[in-house]
Amino acid sequence: MDRIIRICSLHATLALMLAAPIAAQAADSEADVDLFWQAQRAEFGGQPVSAIKSYNRLLVQVPQSSVAVDRLFDAAILHGDFTSAMKAARAQQLAESGDAAVPLIFFVDAWKRRDWAEATQATSWLQQRSIFAFMAPILNAWVESAQG
Repeated sequence: MDRIIRICSLHATLALMLAAPIAAQAADSEADVDLFWQAQRAEFGGQPVSAIKSYNRLLVQVPQSSVAVDRLFDAAILHGDFTSAMKAARAQQLAESGDAAVPLIFFVDAWKRRDWAEATQATSWLQQRSIFAFMAPILNAWVESAQG
């Protein structure tokens, strides 16, 4: 009987040691979920600035979250927050995912900075994402015209 208790104690100790990091992750995860729902409530409640701030905070805490990136991108585009849209677009680019409009954001950013090489690169990326490929020749013509 004594041997059974020692084995059970050993297993219980190991289970607790393994569960501690999981519990810590769950607490972090719970805070992230709360932040996500705070952003959702703000967005649906007609408070886009608050929603975008919450999505930005969530993206800082969980940079690998595709949901946070996508929601930030959509909210930022919808409400005209170009800085947050660029932040989300960069995160989508690093994850090799994202909306088909992401190359357009990069094109606009390059255009504003008059970085014609990057603008041309954005149009070639746009061509690869076939949905907006028809725009690439037009945007390339704009770049050529702007270069003189």
